[in-house]
Amino acid sequence: IIDSNLTAPSTTNTLNLYNAEVTITNTTANTNLVTLGGLTRPGTNNTMSFINSLATIREAGVLGSNPLTIAGSTLTINPSSVTSSNNPITVVAPSTLTFTSGNNSLIGALNGIGALTLNLPGSSVLTLRGDSSGFGGALVVSNTGTLLVNNTTGSGTGTGAVSVLSSAKLGGGGVLGGPLTMNGTLAPGNSPGTLAISNDVAVSGGAILQYELGATTGDLTVVSG
Repeated sequence: IIDSNLTAPSTTNTLNLYNAEVTITNTTANTNLVTLGGLTRPGTNNTMSFINSLATIREAGVLGSNPLTIAGSTLTINPSSVTSSNNPITVVAPSTLTFTSGNNSLIGALNGIGALTLNLPGSSVLTLRGDSSGFGGALVVSNTGTLLVNNTTGSGTGTGAVSVLSSAKLGGGGVLGGPLTMNGTLAPGNSPGTLAISNDVAVSGGAILQYELGATTGDLTVVSG
């Protein structure tokens, strides 16, 4: 689908794509909107690429576990509380990934060198669980939601710089590989716990440090830079 809108003008139209690789691309970034819903049925997984596209996934079943590639695109995951096992999620060029609400998880690893903005509106939460050591792009956490880094091996955010904007929150008990610039709220741990940063940390004057402190245990940030 090249330089075109994908639309269903009436409720009687049905588009079924089974065991499909879907590539949606525009030669230049624009506001063409593609809405994807119901692309999978049980037992199938779709490999998808979004290149210079503005797209919304309306059903969690679309994600599956096969690779997902985004480049110069904004991809919105509309269902609440989505768990995605897509592996890897490759960011080729600067892109935005939006989770609109609920508690969401990315189990697969991030990959590539493109910058990625995680747009987390409202009280939405996104948890990174994969080892994204192969991801070299910058990571920006925006809006008013929370990013939890809860990987168990390697780096949950890759090797690129991580920036948390003023209204966003960062927490979890995993490892950030790149340098961290904190303008929002740093709330390490998972009530309580330790967040490790294997690099430098810069905390702005407007940032908030939100720690649970106890007599024998509490939140901790371990900085190696």
